[in-house]
Amino acid sequence: MDPQPPSKKTRAWVKPAIMIGVLVVLAVGLKVSGVEVEPATVVGWVRSSGPWGLLVYVGLVVAFNLVQVPAWIFVLAAGGVWSFPVALAASYTACMLAAAFTFEVFGRAGGDALRAIDKPWVQKVLSTIDAHPVRGVALLRAVMMIAPPATIALALAGVRRRDHLLGTAIGIVGPLLAILLLSGAILG
Repeated sequence: MDPQPPSKKTRAWVKPAIMIGVLVVLAVGLKVSGVEVEPATVVGWVRSSGPWGLLVYVGLVVAFNLVQVPAWIFVLAAGGVWSFPVALAASYTACMLAAAFTFEVFGRAGGDALRAIDKPWVQKVLSTIDAHPVRGVALLRAVMMIAPPATIALALAGVRRRDHLLGTAIGIVGPLLAILLLSGAILG
């Protein structure tokens, strides 16, 4: 008698777990190689890029967000590079692109893997998100900005791309403003 292979539903976590493992290895590799991602370092990278500084900044936010580096570091750095309106526009654009890219990567890899978890509390959280997805995403972003684990969870919860983008667009405004207003006091 041949054992039944695991159902697709029970293996839904495999791809996201592999991706997270690869990203952790990349992050550890960066740390071991001596790459320090701090606001002052980011300021140096962007300023040394000359006229390409804005594109370099956006690329850094997107790439480092994917490997779990929090975006607030880059937003703080933007306040040290550009005037408030330019830093706000650059940070907003970069954060939206980073959140969308991370959401897309994990959504494609894992689909709605969290829906396969047969725990009542998980199903309750998912039903709450389903009831008001844009508001739920916006509130999460207002508290956690574009924290990569939150983005990954939203992707694996099967939140629709449109709801994710709208909620993110609304929710990140407050944290961006707060970080940029504090950047002058923190960076000198």
